[in-house]
Amino acid sequence: MTSARPSPSKSAAIALDTVLRSRVRRVVCALALGWSIVVSGTGAFFSDPWNTTPDDVDRHHERLWDWRDPQIVRAWHAGLSPQNFSLFDRASVRKVS
Repeated sequence: MTSARPSPSKSAAIALDTVLRSRVRRVVCALALGWSIVVSGTGAFFSDPWNTTPDDVDRHHERLWDWRDPQIVRAWHAGLSPQNFSLFDRASVRKVS
């Protein structure tokens, strides 16, 4: 059954070839890649209790579709989370003897 499924690397090679043919496609893919890096960095280094404040999204699902309070923008306004930078502290790196 798995032999009938195409390899992801073959699909990626075909998609990359298609993207590289057009300047507009390259720009769109570069912008999408940049945006994905920004969003991932936001999730890694910013902290905001968006899921629970002002209402818990598990009980108020309408908040998931409210464009007036996007989670990413609120995290940017809240600022960096100091607890996420403890890995970069000198005390967290052990010396090799």
